[in-house]
Amino acid sequence: MEGDEARRRFSETGDVELALHEFPGFLRYERTMLQVYKRTGSWKRAFLALPMPILRIFIHSYQSYLFNLYLSRRIEEGLPINEALVGDIVVQVKGGLPYRDRTYRVTETNVGFVNEKIRKSQAMVSGPLFGFAMRRARGIPGRLEKEILEGEKISLEAFKRLPKPMAEPGGRRELLIKPIGLTYCYIPGTGMCFRFFLPKGVYATSLLREIMKDH
Repeated sequence: MEGDEARRRFSETGDVELALHEFPGFLRYERTMLQVYKRTGSWKRAFLALPMPILRIFIHSYQSYLFNLYLSRRIEEGLPINEALVGDIVVQVKGGLPYRDRTYRVTETNVGFVNEKIRKSQAMVSGPLFGFAMRRARGIPGRLEKEILEGEKISLEAFKRLPKPMAEPGGRRELLIKPIGLTYCYIPGTGMCFRFFLPKGVYATSLLREIMKDH
């Protein structure tokens, strides 16, 4: 694709002047960063010159990466994702939708009650969307969260020290989501058509990948 060769050459040479000459106009964000770096000599300033929505994508992508690390570790250790453990943070569910601002901690005394709520689809086990105001788990789930932060050499406070518009409080996200109103039909000459609803922050592409991966 146009621009790929210019990117490759810049990766190899680090030549900003050559990159500005070769990068096509439609790579406007890359060109903006190169121009700011040329003027200031600071890649930090060059990065912060990007529009705020683009900057926030980087933060949210890193949060998603950490969340996926937690989910993978939980599965690798044979821990359930649809059953609460002592120390878990659970999200309340109404009408199939998670209320992410309504969370409660699982304890020795309420674990049976909570898991009955999960079986009735009235609650979901959550994982960490790391940020400075995130409610942290305890017990085994809390250990996993702590190990991920240590492995990444990052603290929750780091999300607060970001430039103000990008400071990220974090929160909790469900480990397992069930699509609402899932229906499908076959359209001759086109293929399968699916209709469903997912909560904010859950990707339809991930659901479709699970449906299609055996075909």
